Amino acid sequence: MPFPIIDALPTDICEYLQIDKSEYLQSLKTLSYIKNHNGWQNDYDKWLKNSLYYFYDLPIFNRNQKTAFMMDAFLQHVQKKNLKILDFGSGIGTRSLIYAKRNKVTLVEINEKLLDFSKWRFKKYNLKGNFYTQIPDEEKYDVIMLLDVIGHLTDPIKNINKICSNLNKNGILRITFDNRYDSEDDVIHRNKEIDFHKIFEENGLKKIFKTRYRKI
Repeated sequence: MPFPIIDALPTDICEYLQIDKSEYLQSLKTLSYIKNHNGWQNDYDKWLKNSLYYFYDLPIFNRNQKTAFMMDAFLQHVQKKNLKILDFGSGIGTRSLIYAKRNKVTLVEINEKLLDFSKWRFKKYNLKGNFYTQIPDEEKYDVIMLLDVIGHLTDPIKNINKICSNLNKNGILRITFDNRYDSEDDVIHRNKEIDFHKIFEENGLKKIFKTRYRKI
């Protein structure tokens, strides 16, 4: 089933990066991009902030998770309007684009190349968003999305405490965990030893679903 925000990603990325589309698609097909974007071994934090890796990896993830993204697109038609939503670790901004149609969306992404691409996409699709490399201190949000991000955090407890403090009372933290013990990549998907549920409870959050917590 067509889903333009995802289906147009290869074209958008090649236009933005000014690279050859056929070579880009071949790199995605063969996964050859992986060996071209090493560097995390030396300085993982610097790599996260500067690598082009996720211009390749995230479109594959978006494509493979197309059903989940389409469900998001459906839900945004039935949810409340004008929510303040924070997408922490927003990557290439696909879910933020979906929710920006009815809500005020803030994207936080430490990789400025990815963040600038999200800005470019928002402009292309004529949507509004706020863009930061870290969470604004005084802002509070009705919904915070932390989707497949925890395993990438270099200071996870500090970040989680900050995220919880920026959540409104009765606000929802929507989270998916990428720090599983069965992860295929133990280097990028880390922080398996941390009990995040305990940290959420200590910050006044209650689990209401396997992927959702509410601040009480």
